[in-house]
Amino acid sequence: MREENTTSDEIICALISFMIMSFYIFETASWGRYVIFGITILVTLIYAANNGFKIPLVLNRPFHVHVAAFAIFCFASSIWAWNSVAAISKGITIFSILICYSLIYPYFQQKGNIDILLDAFMFSGYGIALYTVVYYGTSGIVSMLSGNVRLGNDFTNANSIGLIAATSCIIQFSYLLKRKKRKFAIFLIPCIIVLAISQSRKAMIMLVVGIAFLIMTKESDRASIFKKAFNLVLGVLAVFFLIYVMSRLDIFSGVFRRFETLFESINGTRAEDIRSIYRRIGMQQFYKTPILGIGIGNSLDLLESVGHRRTYLHCNFVEILSSGGIVGFIIYYSIYIKLIVGLWKYRRYRSTTTNLCIVLLFLMLIMDYGMVTYYDKQQYLYFMCFFLQLELIKKDYYAIEESERYENNV
Repeated sequence: MREENTTSDEIICALISFMIMSFYIFETASWGRYVIFGITILVTLIYAANNGFKIPLVLNRPFHVHVAAFAIFCFASSIWAWNSVAAISKGITIFSILICYSLIYPYFQQKGNIDILLDAFMFSGYGIALYTVVYYGTSGIVSMLSGNVRLGNDFTNANSIGLIAATSCIIQFSYLLKRKKRKFAIFLIPCIIVLAISQSRKAMIMLVVGIAFLIMTKESDRASIFKKAFNLVLGVLAVFFLIYVMSRLDIFSGVFRRFETLFESINGTRAEDIRSIYRRIGMQQFYKTPILGIGIGNSLDLLESVGHRRTYLHCNFVEILSSGGIVGFIIYYSIYIKLIVGLWKYRRYRSTTTNLCIVLLFLMLIMDYGMVTYYDKQQYLYFMCFFLQLELIKKDYYAIEESERYENNV
């Protein structure tokens, strides 16, 4: 049986929720980066106080090795980079994130589950949704709900707001499937409102596909083929039902118009989307420097060199291929491979939570096509969460194996 959360657990959950919110609220503030360090210290102090003021050195070898390897590659790429400062900056960012998360890792390992982390992801999305509503005020929100005005990028990117709102909805839905934490479902209302006014196509896809995947994986691995097939059909029907309902609501008219624009661009009946141009430029550079790229973080210089504004390539796959080559691509995406293979292999253990991790991980991978995430603080917090879950379910597996061997030998 799992232990009930103590007061210190709830405080840590609140601190991490605020930390995730700070990634969005203070994104444009130069000092915002220091929030993660401050909260890390607070969480570490609380954990140490409850642990006899001892902070054990705990390393999850796959998590630390994979993330450290990519940070080292960032530093190394400064040798051949067009702009060595940009590559070193990205290496420092990722290495700093790894150090911070390493300090709080022992707490979650000792806790024996990732519930507090999942709660923090969910509550942070609720907090951002409420903050957005307050920030723009009633009149601003009503104006945006008409579908003619899109959420601005005033304190963070509109797509990012939509995505964190969609993530909260998915986590809450997984709890509802387990008949847990239903009292928090009321916060789905501001999340849906914020998701609508963000007009984020990525967030819409994430929400619909995420809910469908959760329905499909609702049954455990031991369920009958009939139940699995039924959930598969139910998941597909859920996709069509959600799309139909949303398309009939005026508040989602803006995002559906943006989907129409996307389809027109793909069909050639409309001017090519700027993101497609960025992806094409990135791939052209990859063909020129396929092994090591032009240095991590150097996509800004790449776009500037061909007459575009200094920005990233709006696609994590192309971003890493162009700036890190096939070597950097393999080093970074080996994180996903390790997690997907491991979580899928042991999915029968802690099945409901593991299924949610698999769903979120696949959604992160899909979303990488439309955004750059390799230096994102929240991205590595997700990775830490999933590696924790993998470590815990592997312990369950070996404990059961050992028990079965003991019983067979008796």
